[in-house]
Order: sequence, then C-alpha cells, then structure tokens
Amino acid sequence: MEDRGNYTCVFPLIKPEGKIFNIELVVGAAPPPYIRIFTPPEDGVLLQCVVQGAFPKPKVEWQTSDGNVLPAEEPHVSERGGRYDVTLRTTVTKTTSSHLHCVATQEDIGHVTHAEIYVSFSGEISYN
Repeated sequence: MEDRGNYTCVFPLIKPEGKIFNIELVVGAAPPPYIRIFTPPEDGVLLQCVVQGAFPKPKVEWQTSDGNVLPAEEPHVSERGGRYDVTLRTTVTKTTSSHLHCVATQEDIGHVTHAEIYVSFSGEISYN
C-alpha cells in the first residue's frame, strides 16, 4: 500500500525534446476469501464469506457453479488503513446448487479471486 501513487518517468535523451510519462500505481489485490459455516438453521445452512485487507474495495458475491448469483444479506464492509474487509452471508437450502463459490471482484484492477465449498444435505461439507 505504501508504494501506491502517481509516478513520473522522464526520458531526457529521447529526441527531439525528451519524453515524460505519468503512471498511477495501484497496489493491493484482494487475497482469496475464506468461508465459515454456522450452525444450520432448520431450513438450510448459513454460509459466511470473508475477504480481508483488500484494496480497492471488492464486490463480493455468492455464486452457483454455473455462475448464477445467489441471494444474500447486505454485505458488511469495514475499512482500516485504506484496506477493506467484506463479509457476506447467504443461507443455502436443499433447492440451492450444492457446489458454491464466494467470488471477490475488483473491477478497477481486473482482479478476481474465489473460494469454493460443497454442501450436501446428507451432512457432508467440503472446501476447495
């Protein structure tokens, strides 16, 4: 984060009068999210996706394995020292696809990362 900012590159020997280039350096892609499982409510399994220390602020979504976005609670976003923590919860039911992805997207820097979970209502849960 400390290195981010605007930089100027000067090439004085390029003819006729030299060249100056301005560059904006953006530092801080989101790390992969992690998933927490909470005590299942009667009608499904509560999943929480957490992305920590991201810059710029990522958009976080729960998706099925075929890319459909799942309904979720409003994300909880906090900011510390220019970095963002985002938490997003969803409840998975028997009618939901069992192979799910938590996807964090930072469109400004073209960065996407995700975590996967497989939920079976026979009691099996696995992470990737």
